[in-house]
Amino acid sequence: VEETIQSILAQTYTHWELLFQDDCSTDHTKRIVLAYAEKDTRIRYACNTQNSGAAITRNNALKRANGRWIAFLDSDDIWLPTKLEHQIPLLCNEDTAIVFSNYEKINMQGLRENRVIKAPSITNYNNLLKGCVIGNLTGMYDVRKVGKIYCEKVHHEDYLLWLTILKKGFVA
Repeated sequence: VEETIQSILAQTYTHWELLFQDDCSTDHTKRIVLAYAEKDTRIRYACNTQNSGAAITRNNALKRANGRWIAFLDSDDIWLPTKLEHQIPLLCNEDTAIVFSNYEKINMQGLRENRVIKAPSITNYNNLLKGCVIGNLTGMYDVRKVGKIYCEKVHHEDYLLWLTILKKGFVA
């Protein structure tokens, strides 16, 4: 979780809020996140009342979100420093409600092994029905265009979220 937070703190685009939603972790997550939150008011911690899974955890964070753009980052993922800086301008296109990118898998030690997942440059609802090409850690959507879209408690809740947005006629 510390590397995840560090990757957000390292963003070149600095107008963000980190809404950390803990799904009742049993390690030192709370202590680590609260230590960062004490130093940076953009970081806010909350914990579910019970272990609830990804969809409910994401929704609990979404309820607290104030920003125009929503992006997800799980505690075992990291962003490159220019992720937000490069993606936000792409959302200025009126037809684009989601942006996403390639991503690279890392090993259990956090080392890069050149396992890059290549994403297409554009997709729409019909194309996304054939399979999800949006890596959840790379996706971001525009609340002003589509409202807050909450996750359904289903397997692959992120895939359904992206489909729900694109079904409105937007592209990613």
